[in-house]
Amino acid sequence: MELLLRAGFLAQPTLRGPWIRLPFDMGETWENDRAQWAADMLRTARYPVLLDSSLSSAPPPAPPHRRAPALRAAPSRRR
Repeated sequence: MELLLRAGFLAQPTLRGPWIRLPFDMGETWENDRAQWAADMLRTARYPVLLDSSLSSAPPPAPPHRRAPALRAAPSRRR
């Protein structure tokens, strides 16, 4: 489920478990791109995925990369 959430899908709770879906009214191109991107991620994770061949294969633009602050080691106190 984490891969689908990363691809822009939403998790809606239901009585039978979570319902995973794309947001409504985002446009057919956006929906197809997200579906294809999610399928590519699931295939990379070795899940079997079948999609219609009309979906595009270009992933959406990646968010800008944020660098984590560098960690400094505490000085060792040897006696």
